[in-house]
Amino acid sequence: MACELAGLPAPPRSAVQPLATLSVLPAQQTRRMAASANGLGSQNTKNRHHRVESTRDCVNEESENMDLDEPRRKRDKVGSQVIDLTLPEKPATLPCVSCGDDYDPTLLAHMACEHDYCQDCVQRVVVNALNDEACYPPRCCRQPFHIDAMRHFLTPEIISGFHEKQIEFGTTNRIYCSNPTCSTFLYPANITRDRGDCPICLVATCTICKGASHSGDCPQDTGVQQVLALANGEGWRRCSKCKAVVELGHGCNHITCRCKAEWCYVCCAAWKTCPCPTWHEDRLLARAEHIVDQQPAAAPQPPQLQRPQQVAAARQYALEHHNCDHQAWSKVGGFANCDECGRDCNKYRFQCVGCRMDACYACRMYRL
Repeated sequence: MACELAGLPAPPRSAVQPLATLSVLPAQQTRRMAASANGLGSQNTKNRHHRVESTRDCVNEESENMDLDEPRRKRDKVGSQVIDLTLPEKPATLPCVSCGDDYDPTLLAHMACEHDYCQDCVQRVVVNALNDEACYPPRCCRQPFHIDAMRHFLTPEIISGFHEKQIEFGTTNRIYCSNPTCSTFLYPANITRDRGDCPICLVATCTICKGASHSGDCPQDTGVQQVLALANGEGWRRCSKCKAVVELGHGCNHITCRCKAEWCYVCCAAWKTCPCPTWHEDRLLARAEHIVDQQPAAAPQPPQLQRPQQVAAARQYALEHHNCDHQAWSKVGGFANCDECGRDCNKYRFQCVGCRMDACYACRMYRL
């Protein structure tokens, strides 16, 4: 009975002692036990309420997590307001601006003008530009395509053709094969001076008149015709090997051209194959006077006697040494003109010991 009054569970029947053996507890101890039983019951009640509240909190938290797990949705709470930072979803496909078909964005070429092209349309635009110069370079909204950035959309043949046309369309004076059935563009590597050789049909083309190649000067080359007319009027000669025009002011008729060809200044034939004289008297005297002018001043003598004697001696010396091979040189100070290139030698020049030819340092080292 005391356990029931205290709110405690009853002991098992086997443990219940007979009434005769039970002792009566004091009243004060009985009240303490009852108070203890009441406190234990209230604690159990609080625990039950705490479990209920925890369950509600878990349900609310799961509900909030489900809201946060929505695709591409973010929430931010500022005070009592909730700001929705929802990001726009990217479309699964995008249309090609040319054909209008929808494609995966990774299969489209993105242009600088924000337009997208599929692979077939990109190739069609580029090929049309290579076939029609008015459409070159390939572009969209007047902005050229970046070929290097879209290589994976083009075939190797189209890329190679684009770079070839880039050279062709960028050339101002274009040369094409003169064969009407070929008409291949001749690149700079296929052109040598005034002749272009077609790598396809092997036909030679004149780069001046753009017709079939021909021997001699091109009649349509007005610049060459004017120079030749001037050369004929001045008595100049032209090298048969390199076609350079040569003027002989003084010296013998033996010409050694810059191309190393040796020929006669009178008839332009190869040297020592013609009966022409080695010297002309006027050029011989001009050479003698040039030698005298280039020499240092001699011992003091009357000017009217000094000059003729020096010229006569220089004339005789030039006749004896005109076949000089320029093996020995001496360095002479003072101003002079190079007999080979005409350059001014302000401080010093090199003079050939054999023929007294004056040369600058460059001609002495690299030409003679």
